Amino acid sequence: MATYTGKTVTEAIDNGLSDLQVNRHQSNIKVVKFPKMGMFGRVRQAAVVEIEPLSVDTDLGDTLPAETPMTADENRLLLLSSISQATAEYVKYLATEKKITLNYEIKVVPDQFFIEMSSNDEEELIGPKGQTINQFQELANQYVVNAEKKSGCARS
Repeated sequence: MATYTGKTVTEAIDNGLSDLQVNRHQSNIKVVKFPKMGMFGRVRQAAVVEIEPLSVDTDLGDTLPAETPMTADENRLLLLSSISQATAEYVKYLATEKKITLNYEIKVVPDQFFIEMSSNDEEELIGPKGQTINQFQELANQYVVNAEKKSGCARS
């Protein structure tokens, strides 16, 4: 996978697709980092994406649709998918800090996502009076809000 940067996620994706000479239909795109904005709207840290060209049979190459710009809904869905994956990995990291083995499944639907968590030791995951799972949920919500703000994908 090749890594590309840009002031925005869209710019980073466009840079990578241009460099690799592929379109979105011919690649697997993963958002690694969302941009961080500094004072006066300046980009303090660029967006980072990984792009992997998909192997395409030469016979199919001519039948793929021409590159079309992503709609706002498609762009938001891509960002939500990336945010959900990053959030799940963040919660999994938090769980390992508490010596809890955590498994998760992500379901993305338009405008929202769900992370279903499970553990071999559910009692440890829930914690006394639900404190551990509530803490994970609160930290995950904060992580999502920050990621949405950084991506420009915040809800209105």
